[in-house]
Amino acid sequence: MNDKAAKFNALERLQIWSLVKSTLRTFFLERSYLEVETPTIVTTPGAEPYQRYFDCTWTKADLTAKKFFLRASPELEMKWLMTQGCSRIFQMGKCFRSGGEYSNRHHPEFTMLEWYHKDIDFLSFITLTLDLIASVHRVFSKHYGIPSLIATPHFFTVQEAFQEFAHIDLTSQERSLNAQALDLKYPSIKTDDDFDTTYFKILLDIIEPAFKELELVVLHDFLPAHSALATVKGGVAKRFEIYFRGQELCNGYEELTDYKKNLQRFKILNEKRTDLGLEAVPLDDMFFSALREDGLPPCCGNALGLDRLLAAIFAAEDIKAFAVTPGPFGAD
Repeated sequence: MNDKAAKFNALERLQIWSLVKSTLRTFFLERSYLEVETPTIVTTPGAEPYQRYFDCTWTKADLTAKKFFLRASPELEMKWLMTQGCSRIFQMGKCFRSGGEYSNRHHPEFTMLEWYHKDIDFLSFITLTLDLIASVHRVFSKHYGIPSLIATPHFFTVQEAFQEFAHIDLTSQERSLNAQALDLKYPSIKTDDDFDTTYFKILLDIIEPAFKELELVVLHDFLPAHSALATVKGGVAKRFEIYFRGQELCNGYEELTDYKKNLQRFKILNEKRTDLGLEAVPLDDMFFSALREDGLPPCCGNALGLDRLLAAIFAAEDIKAFAVTPGPFGAD
């Protein structure tokens, strides 16, 4: 771990969090965003097929129990606010993920920055995100003597990244992804790996390490199968991720607004979860009722891990360097 980050005491860590939050508030308020706060205990914890969630049981006055979850993201609640007339909103708050989410870059409890912007095009929203990262880095460079960020962002579609760094043609009609990876003798690939397993192994083992040499990377235009709740246009999902010094910081979408298509995506999501032996995600009645009756306006949204952003800025190996207090997943 970077010596400077490893030696921060509790007070210094508090000061770092105060600085990053005040910097972000200034960034958003200058752009006419409204800061919001949504529930931590929710009906629908997230919209990812591979994610495991924290159960949360509410015992009623009659001693009967009702199951809820700790949120993995405030996505649906913030989209509900967009259906109610909001146009630019942001939130910073704790999120939670279970199921082995514990490593240098994954902790069960972490701080998420999430924001939504009405009537902004996909490329402009990516530019906004890059401006946000640069603004935070500039402030910390000034206060902590960190070298200035001078990197020009490198843009790759998912297809381009697989071709450039893994020598894989995702569009091949002749050789499957698994067969191409086996031909290239990538060590983690097994003959019985399905498409998604092979895809994510190549992404994690081959492509993401190559991004470290480029400092700042925008990976965009995902496969439709990995669209989550993003729109699909021209055969690609309008979804992007930004990597800073090899670390994925955020996951942004041009949001899917159609009521029926959102229902269909959740159906596909739950089919995948069932196939994996995971519990189906309950539908959020509040969100879907508002989507049907009020409509989600054209917008883009992004979720960015603040612990990871700080780790990337300070070149820290573990996001635990910025945990303020002791605890099961806190400071040592």
